[in-house]
Amino acid sequence: MGFSVEVIEMEKKGYQIRPHPATAETKIYFENHFQQEKTVSLYTLSGALVFQAITKEEYLVLDATLLDSGFYVFTISDSGNPPSVKGKLFVQ
Repeated sequence: MGFSVEVIEMEKKGYQIRPHPATAETKIYFENHFQQEKTVSLYTLSGALVFQAITKEEYLVLDATLLDSGFYVFTISDSGNPPSVKGKLFVQ
């Protein structure tokens, strides 16, 4: 019985989105080696908060079917601190 391991590089941005553009279930990967509480916030381009979640994982699963198609901005921060990662997400 075999298994496979996938290594996901975070690139210089500090995150990776798979699949991107988002169509259904999408994962946003980021560094969180010590399983600290991270807050992931998703905003429209006009700045309206449309989604927020807290995780201790190194990724967040996002159901893109709940979002209108278009561009979004997201931030990832340690609880109570300014965002350490900022990025853009496109939903098809």
